[in-house]
Amino acid sequence: MGIVARTLSKHIEQIRTLVDDQDLVSANRHLLADTATRLFRSKGYHKTSTRDIATEAGMSVGAIYQYIRHKEDLVVLILQSFVEIYQKRIGSLVDGPESATVRLHRVVAIYYRLLDEHHAKTDVLYHNFSGLGVQAKNYLVDIEEQVSGLMRRLIEEGVADGTFRPVNAHFLAHNIVSMGHMWALKRRRFRNIMTLDDYIREQQAYLDMALKP
Repeated sequence: MGIVARTLSKHIEQIRTLVDDQDLVSANRHLLADTATRLFRSKGYHKTSTRDIATEAGMSVGAIYQYIRHKEDLVVLILQSFVEIYQKRIGSLVDGPESATVRLHRVVAIYYRLLDEHHAKTDVLYHNFSGLGVQAKNYLVDIEEQVSGLMRRLIEEGVADGTFRPVNAHFLAHNIVSMGHMWALKRRRFRNIMTLDDYIREQQAYLDMALKP
């Protein structure tokens, strides 16, 4: 994922932990991230206390503070959990022997499915954005920039080899990302008229039309 993901990982490593067992640290941080996601989504970030999260996770408040220092650390852990999944599923798909069209279609489909699968994390991160601290905000914005950067790279490759017509790759890449967020945040409305597969096909058809030489 690049510099921002490495910086995010470094920040994760610097979050205080009083536990030496790294497998236990990883498991409990994922538990806390998932629990915080549910509570932040239902109650809001500011109305959710660490005690609420501890109770829901089946831990004591003291135990939570063995894995984090501040409540905002939980937001960073939520973001990190999404980044880890994104890296595994999409990072290796940008390069390959297939045409830019095939790779772009594949990345769009997998990214939209990932956002659908983890829509609760997307909902929490964006609806609580204004209440986050500067560092957490910067991580969220920069990760989004890197995601759109992968899309932009594929578009620019297709333009360079004549597969796509000349376009504003930066704008179109951000549009792809925004359309994914729209499904994740408004999926209930869309699901009255189409499935996720339908939505992906519509977006891919739009890209084909926008990029047609």
